[in-house]
Amino acid sequence: MEYDDAELSDLYWQLDHETNIECTDIDGKTMTIIHQQFGNLTVLAKIERFVKDIARTKQVAFDMRDSVSRSNIVLLPTLERYFCFMASMLNVFDEQYVYSPRVDVFFHACKQIGILPGIYPFSRNATEVDPETGKRYGEVFNVLIATIRQLVSRSKFKRKLKNHEHSVRRRIAKVLVWEQRLFGSKSRYVIMPLTLTYKLEYRDEVTPELVQEHLRHFFNNRRGNSLLSGVEEYVWRMEEADYVGVHVHLLVAYDGTVNGDFIRSKQLCDYLETTVMDGMGSVSAGNLYKGSKWQGVYDRCGGKINSYDTGLREQLRAALRYMAKASQLLKRKSSNKTKTFGMSQPPEHSGKGRKRKTCTEVERLAA
Repeated sequence: MEYDDAELSDLYWQLDHETNIECTDIDGKTMTIIHQQFGNLTVLAKIERFVKDIARTKQVAFDMRDSVSRSNIVLLPTLERYFCFMASMLNVFDEQYVYSPRVDVFFHACKQIGILPGIYPFSRNATEVDPETGKRYGEVFNVLIATIRQLVSRSKFKRKLKNHEHSVRRRIAKVLVWEQRLFGSKSRYVIMPLTLTYKLEYRDEVTPELVQEHLRHFFNNRRGNSLLSGVEEYVWRMEEADYVGVHVHLLVAYDGTVNGDFIRSKQLCDYLETTVMDGMGSVSAGNLYKGSKWQGVYDRCGGKINSYDTGLREQLRAALRYMAKASQLLKRKSSNKTKTFGMSQPPEHSGKGRKRKTCTEVERLAA
């Protein structure tokens, strides 16, 4: 599962958006807070492209020619263009994250040659001499490139990359099967993309285990509750970020016979906030902010969707693909017992009624 550069940038931008932009209530007003680290995660896409470009060529970035002034440099533009981003690429490192294979190999190579992410003062001037090593920064950059090239050529990295890509493909296939079976069992749903976050005063005491308990509470309460009985299927993904803390994306397929998805979404948000999260958090629904400039691909899929609405169903599939891919690109280190992704199991088409299309290739990949 290879991402093209545009898709990769968009994925990291969406992650950056949901991690560092927060909608919260302040004195009864809904406020949008853009945190200081907004923009950092998009740098990870640049690291991914840098490592891919290193593997595609045998060049270095600079041909550092000896001279008294030590200023003569021949630029090799394929890799040289990344040099000016070294400081920002080093500064995004966070030891609490598990990164994708290419980003991981970049940070591993940096440490191997003595460049400490988040600490190393990398100059933008390739001819300037590093006081620690006595080498020009252009030479240090060349050594980094050679180290990365050596690491990505090893069978260990290739195996890790292959396993990662297989895992992404398999998860995407599973969510697409979920969507396929969803409209195979019923012809119409109201899709509600919900985001559950926790208030600032509670974030220190909120753990992934507590969030899972809240999710279990919500799913178990569907029995015997008139509001929740309309929640027929769901997909969820848990994330953790420095500013926003632990939060959950919960995509709900609601009974399609109901009218007024705005009102029902608001009722569901209120129920989650008061009964499930016990006043500790706030819940937003993409249905409540249709047309907003802050809506990402996840929020845009909200609304009533019929099985024959190919455009709307593709928006839903785009949201599901994003949830599956994002959960594989950037993950917080956590206990093995902590699940960060889950979904319901829609019933297979009973065979009654109008025959709907199937996708055996997707089902094969998900198996």
